[in-house]
Amino acid sequence: MSRKRLALAVAMAALGLGALGSFSNASAQTEVEGGVAFGGLRFFGEPIWIRLDPGRSSVRYLELPWHVNGKRCSDRTGYASVLLAGAEWDAPMWIAADGTFRKTVVDDYRDLGRRYTETQTVKGTIRATRVVGTIEGKVTINPRGGQVVRCTFGPQHWVAHD
Repeated sequence: MSRKRLALAVAMAALGLGALGSFSNASAQTEVEGGVAFGGLRFFGEPIWIRLDPGRSSVRYLELPWHVNGKRCSDRTGYASVLLAGAEWDAPMWIAADGTFRKTVVDDYRDLGRRYTETQTVKGTIRATRVVGTIEGKVTINPRGGQVVRCTFGPQHWVAHD
């Protein structure tokens, strides 16, 4: 993802987490303008943020960080990124009647003379007070005149609470 998109995501996450406050163990979801929100933390305090539309029929916003261990990259170095999806990112996800959703998002961008292609598949299930799911995918890094790097990751499990 481009630096501009990443900076926007970080700013939105900071604002979203500040507005949400601490994550509670209450039995009802946090109501936010325009839907129901769930949140959590992954890895080293990176936020998970998911917001549904008021009718719980689609994911309006999803922010989900993921990491690749160096052992799963052809150049043996690690890699990390954030999936930004949902209607607000022009990647709508519809929620089935049983509360499940699935979406594959391909981010293709250039940064510092390299072309990055991230193919990310997220799956999830909406439950009463939490959302559980997995994310998996692959990354291709194509530097100008250099060796192409390929990485795979997942499935990585995640949970977001009300």
